[in-house]
Amino acid sequence: MSDVETKEHLPKNGPEASTGQNNGLAGKIVALTAIILAIGGLIDGLVAVTTRVSTVTCNLTISVPWCPVLKGQLTPAIPVPPVAGSKADAPPAAPNPNGPANTNSAGSSAFLLQKIATSHWCTSRHSYSLQVSGSDIVWKDNVGSMDMEHIVRNNVADAQTVTQRSNHPEGEGVPAGTTWTYILGGADKINVLKNGEKAFSLTRC
Repeated sequence: MSDVETKEHLPKNGPEASTGQNNGLAGKIVALTAIILAIGGLIDGLVAVTTRVSTVTCNLTISVPWCPVLKGQLTPAIPVPPVAGSKADAPPAAPNPNGPANTNSAGSSAFLLQKIATSHWCTSRHSYSLQVSGSDIVWKDNVGSMDMEHIVRNNVADAQTVTQRSNHPEGEGVPAGTTWTYILGGADKINVLKNGEKAFSLTRC
């Protein structure tokens, strides 16, 4: 074998060999970069689709406790109807034609009408009992008379009412609209005024 033939079969170690290796490495880097960018775009697209699906799904539900990303940012798309019989379903209360209801009309026994209702009361001819029912009171006596009065005010030492209905077997009842004022006159005495004028006194009996 001659020297020429031996050189033709030896690998090239000069500048041409280095240039070829660099070009091959650069091509691989470019290809790898393209793959990475493609994967990144695919992930972004998947996240966008997932977010869009989650938004639609959350909007179709009444509550969104299972949507951690959207919780607190969405309002329910489906209104919840009020339950029949609830406060939201009830009509507004009609105004009281006799003015605002007295908050002391019932409840604590510290108020005068409640005190009166715990005992029987007498005049020289009749004995009376009183029943408090909401914003009304009912007087009954020993001969079967009945007087229903609406409470205007009810305090610790005085109260005022207006006659609503009256039925007296012994004669005509009290006209509707008659004003009664009850004033505490002592532990066992109630002074009664009719239309602003003193009418009689009740004594505990």
